[in-house]
Amino acid sequence: MENPFVTTHKQVSWAYILWLASFAGFAGLHRLYVGRIGSGLLWFFTGGLCGIGTLVDVFMMPQLVEEANRARYPQYFVTYEEVVTYEEVYVQRRDGF
Repeated sequence: MENPFVTTHKQVSWAYILWLASFAGFAGLHRLYVGRIGSGLLWFFTGGLCGIGTLVDVFMMPQLVEEANRARYPQYFVTYEEVVTYEEVYVQRRDGF
């Protein structure tokens, strides 16, 4: 039985907490968390590209986490085409077509 209190997907809140570690000299931990090892190490050794990359990541964080989750759990994400197809089939069945 799966523990309901343990989440295996990446969370934006944890990524922001790790991002805050940049101000203590540990830049790049948030990128390592979302699986971007190369850029995470680059951020770590260059201080977040002298702080510029770290500031950009504030706005990119939700996208970074979503991409990490989408890569790890593709079955939980649907495309726009799948949603439209589902809605068309539902409306046709509901209206009796």
